[in-house]
Amino acid sequence: MDTTICLQLCPDHSIERLQRCVDTVVQSGARSLLMLACDADQWSPGAVNGLLKALPFPVFGGIFPSIIHEGRRLDHGTLLVGLTEPVDLTMVNNLSTGEATLDAEVRRQCASVAKAPGLITLVDGLAKNIERFVESLYSLIGPGPDIVGCGAGSLDFIQKPCLFTNDGLVKDAGVVIGLPFTLYRGVQHGWEILDGPYLVTGSHGNVLETLNYQPAFDLYRERVEASSGLRFEEHDFFSIAKTYPFGIERLDGDLLVRDPIRVEQRGLVCVGEVPENAMVYVLEGQASRLVESAGTAASDARASYTTRESTGRPSALVFDCISRVLFLDTDFDRELDAIQRGLGAYRDAFGALTLGEITNTRNGPINLLNKSTVIGVF
Repeated sequence: MDTTICLQLCPDHSIERLQRCVDTVVQSGARSLLMLACDADQWSPGAVNGLLKALPFPVFGGIFPSIIHEGRRLDHGTLLVGLTEPVDLTMVNNLSTGEATLDAEVRRQCASVAKAPGLITLVDGLAKNIERFVESLYSLIGPGPDIVGCGAGSLDFIQKPCLFTNDGLVKDAGVVIGLPFTLYRGVQHGWEILDGPYLVTGSHGNVLETLNYQPAFDLYRERVEASSGLRFEEHDFFSIAKTYPFGIERLDGDLLVRDPIRVEQRGLVCVGEVPENAMVYVLEGQASRLVESAGTAASDARASYTTRESTGRPSALVFDCISRVLFLDTDFDRELDAIQRGLGAYRDAFGALTLGEITNTRNGPINLLNKSTVIGVF
């Protein structure tokens, strides 16, 4: 069946224009609404809460560094996607401060979506305990439905309201959306092993302290400077590190990518946790390989859909890590082209450039990813 009924792009920061676009979606007969907005437009709770709370159906979405519409990256604008069916919307608040009660809160708030055929989850990408949140979600729903999701927020790394809900624009929360139809996913990252593996001999949350009993930055600097020909003391840390993430070896053989973003007392602060006693590799990126991997994620999602569904005109929801843009630069247009080719002639492909991605592994568990492309077809 068709799952989207109306797409409206509000191109500027005007609440009057946004209201007209929302009215068009309502009048189209949509029964729920996905909103994807650009951080540069600076939507605030004071501007949009009245509109959100007045909607006659469920609304979900977020504010991102950029959004994707019609195969293009947009740094301004708000995309409204009207869905043909109502969704089951639940929210878990206070991710950063509620660690002690997070498991129980996920079970209490998300029980109604546990048996949904497909799931989307959106989180404040600058909240703490995101991995605990997705682990708790997996313990509730199990390995059944496919799930895609991402982190919303700003590249200034200042936490602020970034999730659209019927309660308004909120922060420090996780939103789980139970879909009334099956979702088919594809996920790839394209980063390749440069060196390793190394044993994580000391870590605390997202701080990688020691590798092979050496300060993590010392070992990382030696390998990366030898490969890049650049010296960290002469450059901003992330300008070099964006090409050399870590890969955590998982039991299924896949690599879970982790982005080091700064040095802290000769340790490395990463986006996402790096568990002690894990085996990790230093990875490197090549533009052509990343572009190819994004296309593969799209074609995998499409193939999964077409082998199980024979009717309807599917839509594709694309969550692509913003750090891939920072790495690929002008080559990022090639990545979007590869995604569109992988999807084929689907009517609607839309999404966002994100602060972390969320999806199932091949064996079921839900993970927070970095530097990856996650695509859901429904």
